[in-house]
Amino acid sequence: MKLIKKDNEYYLLSNDDLQTRDWALRPDGVILRMTDTDMIDYLDSESKATRKIIASTKKLDGLPFLNKSNIESIIPGKADLNKMAEMRYGSSEEGAKCRAKWVNGYSQCLEDNAGKKFTIEDMKEARASGYDNFISYEKWLKSITEDKTEWEAKIEMNTFVHPDNKFVDDGKTHPIETITKPKIVEGFINVLSIK
Repeated sequence: MKLIKKDNEYYLLSNDDLQTRDWALRPDGVILRMTDTDMIDYLDSESKATRKIIASTKKLDGLPFLNKSNIESIIPGKADLNKMAEMRYGSSEEGAKCRAKWVNGYSQCLEDNAGKKFTIEDMKEARASGYDNFISYEKWLKSITEDKTEWEAKIEMNTFVHPDNKFVDDGKTHPIETITKPKIVEGFINVLSIK
């Protein structure tokens, strides 16, 4: 499954075919509801990149939710300040006050310095004094300065026996068809991992 971040919300996308009443995300970032088969046919002819939304952190009528704090805690590259504080001060009761102060201080530091970054021009100038390979350098610089908005996500699934399976008593072994669907608990789909 593909996980997308758009306008500070997360959307879980599927490669399943679009059906009437499905929610979809177009390649240009527009979210829309499939109202009729003509709309689906048009989108399919325009671009196969329009994807079905199966869950979201934003309320979309009829879709299960994603837990935003759970997602943000497992996105690669995001610092878990509580884990960092626990590594520094341990997990004992005595260290709880120190951990809380450390997390608050670190959070404030990140907030205070959020806008204080080297500019791209500063980085190019510094690099130019020692290297001539600007092409690979610019790719690298772009890769570290852009916020990632797409990931592969693994979600909790349920597997069911297909309802069309029929028992045949002929002494032979027959394969059982199964259906795998996202597991929905209390209106939420659980994201297990993000890569």
